[in-house]
Amino acid sequence: MPKGVCVLTPRLREIRARNARYAFESTRERHIERIKTLHAQGRKLDGTPILGPDSQKLRAKQLRQNERRKTKEWKASHPRHRTVIQALAHRLRSAIRSCLKKNDWGTHRLPFRPVELREHINRKLDERNHRCPMCGTPIERFHIDHRVPISSAKTAEELIGLFALSNLDVLCPTCNMSKHAKLVSY
Repeated sequence: MPKGVCVLTPRLREIRARNARYAFESTRERHIERIKTLHAQGRKLDGTPILGPDSQKLRAKQLRQNERRKTKEWKASHPRHRTVIQALAHRLRSAIRSCLKKNDWGTHRLPFRPVELREHINRKLDERNHRCPMCGTPIERFHIDHRVPISSAKTAEELIGLFALSNLDVLCPTCNMSKHAKLVSY
């Protein structure tokens, strides 16, 4: 037999197995005792307090309040619309999109009826043979362009006036996106 190799005899195996069982059982018993002691003190294994049903509800309420506070702070520092005019412009744009989808949601804000907008767009497309007035390419998908840009409005009345049918035109998406807030004649 080579030097340093231990041969496990049946007797040695039995002793090791008994010692392992004893070590496991004593450790398990000590662990259970520790858990019982901590539980009696109202603590978990990591030392944090065990929350009862009332404490859990209170903690959940505190977390919700903290989330609401953080959300309010974030919204205050990241306003979607910085002015009343911008908020109104957003609502009017949404109403126009709604008209085009034949949804008629929010169209009471517009200075025209949804049917009038659809007729106006069809008339503009037919006048130009479904071609963009700026670049002359065929229009498959279109954007509604404001000839006088919305950004020029200083009051709500001016803004609503810029949503009149006479100020709305049809452009291809490329031209409308490149136009930005410029006053362009076409």
